[in-house]
Amino acid sequence: MTPLVNAITIKRGTTWRWTGTIRDDTGVPVNLTGWSVASKLRAPSGTLLATFACTVDVDQGANPGKLQIYASAAATSTWPLGSALWDVAVTDAGGDVDISRTVNVRVEEAVTR
Repeated sequence: MTPLVNAITIKRGTTWRWTGTIRDDTGVPVNLTGWSVASKLRAPSGTLLATFACTVDVDQGANPGKLQIYASAAATSTWPLGSALWDVAVTDAGGDVDISRTVNVRVEEAVTR
């Protein structure tokens, strides 16, 4: 699986969505029909902070590899400030698992709240 991004910042109390395309090692989008996707956010200590809702685009023929990862504003409002770690795991229909590179996440307090 190709890398996601290097680092992101999420403000507490905001709705967070990541929409992207899962690609193989050659950069070709992967048809995710029949695949499952999981994604979590953890503190550097390993403590689970969030289990994200993951949705695969239903039209993988037209949009291969497309998926969305989501956390509600209510969910992000409970996250502790500071550093966290995020990745995405995809499991194909045969049970093979591939996990993205770990992304550094910075959780900040919103100024406007």
